[in-house]
Amino acid sequence: MSTAALLLLQSAAALAGAGLWLAAGIGAGSRTRARRRERILLLALGAGGVIALGGSTATTLVLASRGWWFAGEKILVGLPLHAAALVAGVLGLAWLVRGRRMALARTLVLGGSYAMTGSVVVSWLVGYPPQPVAAVVVVAGVLLATGLTWVLLDGRGRRATAGFAGLLVLLLVGGVGWSWLSDTAAPRIEAAS
Repeated sequence: MSTAALLLLQSAAALAGAGLWLAAGIGAGSRTRARRRERILLLALGAGGVIALGGSTATTLVLASRGWWFAGEKILVGLPLHAAALVAGVLGLAWLVRGRRMALARTLVLGGSYAMTGSVVVSWLVGYPPQPVAAVVVVAGVLLATGLTWVLLDGRGRRATAGFAGLLVLLLVGGVGWSWLSDTAAPRIEAAS
């Protein structure tokens, strides 16, 4: 398989996992105990997300064997996001199936989805070599989006919602501004003459 096909497969697997966990988090509902059919559906979506996450991780390791420049950002930033997604998603799904801490459980599953999406963003927007500021912006964006989700699902009020939303917008605007400023070339004396 060509390296370009592996790059697309890695991203497609991570996005598929993110979509499956997003569907599980949204479809869980707010009842305290899911019905038998709903539990089976949640487990199927969660298992599909774990399989997709495993496929994305395996593809990353194959890419690393083809050269560090194909997998540097995926290993340094993407795989830790995968690990966080796996822990959060599996814990959240276990709580959802048992009907415990529903708002927190849904938040963890959705946060796992955000983390998997963040790993794709790192691959395609940050790229190689990974820029520390861009990686921090993506990880902080995942954390703030997860926090905003928790505030909304747990009904924490307007002040907390506005705080998380404001920080997320500030982070995104600042990240775009930093990217733009770091991408512009500094003027040189030779260019002026």
